[in-house]
Amino acid sequence: MDIKSLNMSNKFLYMNNKNYERKMKNIKLITGLVLISVFTYAKGQDRIITTQNDTIFCQIAYVSSTRIAYVQDEQNGRKGKFISREQVKKYHQGSSLPETSRDTLDTGIYLHRQINSNGFVFRLNGNYNETNTDNMLHNINAYSAVSKTGNVSLSAGYMRQHWLFGLGFEYSRNKTIADGTLYERLYDEQSRIVTTAFREQSEVTLNMYGGMFYTNYYLSIYRNLYFTPGFYLGCGHIKGNYSRLTGARQLIFKEENSLSVYLKETPITDYEGKISSNYFYTQLSPELTWFFSNRFGLNLQAGGLGIDVIDSDWRNASKQINFNPSFWKLGILFKL
Repeated sequence: MDIKSLNMSNKFLYMNNKNYERKMKNIKLITGLVLISVFTYAKGQDRIITTQNDTIFCQIAYVSSTRIAYVQDEQNGRKGKFISREQVKKYHQGSSLPETSRDTLDTGIYLHRQINSNGFVFRLNGNYNETNTDNMLHNINAYSAVSKTGNVSLSAGYMRQHWLFGLGFEYSRNKTIADGTLYERLYDEQSRIVTTAFREQSEVTLNMYGGMFYTNYYLSIYRNLYFTPGFYLGCGHIKGNYSRLTGARQLIFKEENSLSVYLKETPITDYEGKISSNYFYTQLSPELTWFFSNRFGLNLQAGGLGIDVIDSDWRNASKQINFNPSFWKLGILFKL
């Protein structure tokens, strides 16, 4: 082998060594980046190790003295869950909140996301009130009535992007007992003093049942408290019965200061009947909703503005503006 060939061979070997060293440097660099990425991911990933030595990979929302709230990826999306501290051996928080003995702001954000996620909402609302009406004017005219009303509604709706749309069934029962007395003192044609006492007792019982459509919009006030104005459309049927007793008594004085009295009584009259009507209403109601967990909440309907129509007689439709706390409705909700 001549010197020229030897030099070319050495040069070829030198170039191969350089390429080999360059490739090894690239492999080392790529391996280092991969290891750093894996280490960073492992460090940032939250983990909960149970007392059964099972590992839960998740994102921890908050830690309290009694439980840990975390979010875990599932096939249907991210789900929020809780685990008792008694079931936890240890845990690691990569980028979550430090341990605290109370709910933090992230807890509210966590529940806020859970509440505003799409899903079905079931709601049960009700109200009971009793009103007493007394009216007496100079001991001449007297009227008193006791009215008892109870109502309940059960509904199911679907929430999507802060909007809740639903259908429901409602039932209401009202019973009113009234007692009225009227006193009159007049002069008849013979200038005699005539005092008349007229009395009426009545009782009305109504049962109302029907369906409704409603929609609510959820506006966050603070953490898990929402202002949820609602719009309602409802229709149904009213059935009931009434009864009435009436009677009158007249005292006729022959002279102003005379004790000579003539008594005249009117026989007691008894009336009974049935009530049957259809109703339609629309109502705009201010409401508050508070979720005390990611599934359960309370709802308060604070009266509102409405229009009531009986037997499709729109000419005699009644407008209602009522924010009296006696008629507020309280309910509980459950969200899937």
